Amino acid sequence: MNKGPLFLYGQSLGSAAAVELASSRPCAALIIESGFTSASDMASVVVPWLPQCLHSIGRNRFESARKLRQIHCPILIVHGDPDQTIPTAQARELYASANEPKLLLLIPGADHNVSGFAGLQYIDRVSEFLKSSANASAQTSDSDQVTGAYLTG
Repeated sequence: MNKGPLFLYGQSLGSAAAVELASSRPCAALIIESGFTSASDMASVVVPWLPQCLHSIGRNRFESARKLRQIHCPILIVHGDPDQTIPTAQARELYASANEPKLLLLIPGADHNVSGFAGLQYIDRVSEFLKSSANASAQTSDSDQVTGAYLTG
């Protein structure tokens, strides 16, 4: 496997996979687009009638907010405001759970498809974040190889 810096990008359900990977392997940067805090929190949104005690029977808990506390790399959290699929409040909670350096971008009117809605302006912001993260990673690493992963739901 490539030993260069790892850049992770997870969107929606893929954000949980990106957070999981970042919590178990050092990475240069993590981008979470339209992410959620945990499966239990999403169950409360999607099936509010389901008793909270049943949320823990699921095999995959996807506890991204908790796992973010273990991650020590630049983190960009991007979310539509409002988002009809995953409440914007969950993005704020992810941001509150993340270690510095971190950045929260709320995109008015983007709903759940931030990258499709915000277009080139969004790509420019992500590009700036990746460049600054790559520069920081290059100062702490002697490898010039880069590894990336894009995970989507």
